[in-house]
Amino acid sequence: INFNKGNYMKNLKFYPFPSIEQFRQVVSSVKRSDGYNNRDSDNTTLIFQGTVKLHGTNAGIVLDDQGNYYAQSRNNILSLESDNAGFAAYALQPKVKSFISNLLTFIPVNGLDVNAVVVYGEWAGQGIQKGVAISKVDKFFAPFSICLYTKSEKEGVAYDRHFVDISYLNDFYNEDLRIYPVTMRNHGIEHIEINFSELNLANASNLLAEKTLAVEECDPFAEFYFGVEGLGEGIVWRLVGDSVKTYGDLAFKVKGEKHSVSKVKTIAPVNVERIEKITEFVEYACTENRLNQGLDYLKEQGKDIDPTNTGDFIRWVMNDILKEESDVLLENGLTWKNVQGMLAKKAQKPISHTPVSFGAP
Repeated sequence: INFNKGNYMKNLKFYPFPSIEQFRQVVSSVKRSDGYNNRDSDNTTLIFQGTVKLHGTNAGIVLDDQGNYYAQSRNNILSLESDNAGFAAYALQPKVKSFISNLLTFIPVNGLDVNAVVVYGEWAGQGIQKGVAISKVDKFFAPFSICLYTKSEKEGVAYDRHFVDISYLNDFYNEDLRIYPVTMRNHGIEHIEINFSELNLANASNLLAEKTLAVEECDPFAEFYFGVEGLGEGIVWRLVGDSVKTYGDLAFKVKGEKHSVSKVKTIAPVNVERIEKITEFVEYACTENRLNQGLDYLKEQGKDIDPTNTGDFIRWVMNDILKEESDVLLENGLTWKNVQGMLAKKAQKPISHTPVSFGAP
């Protein structure tokens, strides 16, 4: 790929990082794939690599085939005039640009006609979030994924994603530039094997909960890089090895009880929890953590936290619940019409009374 045509900054495209699923959704995906291909899931064993899930704000750096180098947040292309927690100001520094663009230029493309390559990560540290170990240290960029984008031949699909092997993140370590990959330079969470028989899934669920609680108790990322002890958020598990060709780029997140946006009785449930009443579903799905994420979204969009933006806030919360919890809704015999009124009523309280604050001062 020729990534060296100059920085024209024209016709920039936004490449959002896809949502990371829950364990139960990955289980369903594997079983659907096995059923479609006449495989017995009892014989399916997949290897997942774990990395610490950091509590910051999603960030990305794009290098495209027109020579454009630019920064993104979770929902927008960033600039010095329209930044998110100072990430664009950081990413556009000449030393950072030179380091990142050089590494991205040499990512193997395996014969693909690539339109853009993106390194995604967490922009974290003091002033971005609070209550976790990494909020005690100066801001840093923690790459967690590299993705190649190619033009899609599928109708209605703009591009295809091709995730690069996670081991390439190790090259991005640069203490002077405060770049610390989540792979922790081969000192991350170990690999686990998950067999998809019902009995072994129950055992895997317990193991995932155990490992997540250990990270929540003491974040190994903060301890390894910064020598800081304190609360961690959870773990992201990614499918690795040859199975990616069969099952795709599977990944799931497991958060500790203090960070989960859904109130679950088990941290990584295999079966969807039965919620019999509408009020129970609202309590389960519309948590303070999810509402705080909605406030973070408004802040990223440059909107004030006041009643004039209540509609935008409620829409974000409702869409997020529908995206992440629709399987729970269906499993319990509820419809969206059953719950949307009570959800909207609960969601409007934080912004109408503005009692919830951002992590940044």
